[in-house]
Amino acid sequence: MAPRDVLDTWWAGGALTDAGHRRAVDALALDDAGWRSCAQRLLLALGTISVLAGVLMIFASNWLTWPRLVQVGVAELAWLAALALTCFTPRGQAAHRWAAFAVAVLTGVVLAVIGQAYQTGADAWQLFALWAALLLPWLLYLRWLPLGALFILVGSLAIVSWQGVHRVFLFDTLFDSDLNLPLAAFWGLALAHIWPRAQTGGQRMLALTLASLITLLTSYPACLTWAGGHSGILLDQSHETASVLVLGLWAAWLALCTTMGVRRNDIVPVALVLFAAWAALLSLMARIGHFEDIAWLVAIVAVISLATIGWLLHQLQQRWQEAQA
Repeated sequence: MAPRDVLDTWWAGGALTDAGHRRAVDALALDDAGWRSCAQRLLLALGTISVLAGVLMIFASNWLTWPRLVQVGVAELAWLAALALTCFTPRGQAAHRWAAFAVAVLTGVVLAVIGQAYQTGADAWQLFALWAALLLPWLLYLRWLPLGALFILVGSLAIVSWQGVHRVFLFDTLFDSDLNLPLAAFWGLALAHIWPRAQTGGQRMLALTLASLITLLTSYPACLTWAGGHSGILLDQSHETASVLVLGLWAAWLALCTTMGVRRNDIVPVALVLFAAWAALLSLMARIGHFEDIAWLVAIVAVISLATIGWLLHQLQQRWQEAQA
């Protein structure tokens, strides 16, 4: 729970007086130094992202007019400049972390430029896999959230490219009749590393984003199976029809997600499980008959079950708040 929610719970339970509650809430507010620090970090992050976007636009707009040596040289000079800034800034400063982030991003740019300029013949998945491998030392060195998010993104692109997908669309990836087992496993490993260490808001947001993506990735093939369709397991560039295995993996993920939510008193993973079960229930009702004939029944069940889910989540949240109070 957020610190403000904890204080409100203590105050509602009588553990804090009105004056104590006001003092505690005032202590959570940022002072002038805190606001200046937040503004500096925000400007530094936006500046780094703007510079990286500018470098990418330089290549995009002038690529065909540059000689091959200039293409590679400009990319490597930008990478060396970011590396020098990383080396000459103290490790504890935000400038050091964002300079390392720039090095990590420009590493991928250099790999792409070399591959295009010299026509190495490497597949897209090899580029992303090598980029992810070169990101890993920086991630282990800093253990910083933006680098972790970048590593997950590049690793995901490597897996999807390895499976023969050259244009990645998130909607098509999540709502596929085949369960993308390698991608789900990669996201699961990342979540297993992040979730126990999620202390800040950003870490928790990344963990819940991964949990939501895995739930969508596993729930759509499962719902298709419950509705009487066929689903399978997507491995490399082929799939195997295995509806029972899809349902088993989906159920195992929901059980794991429920355990995570209950152990940390977090309502979001439990909500993901309940809504996934709700979608499966509606999919199962498709076997009763044609949708035109049972639309009214599906609508009634959907509304009643949604209301039940809302009531259950409210009761669970209240119970956890009382336990913490």
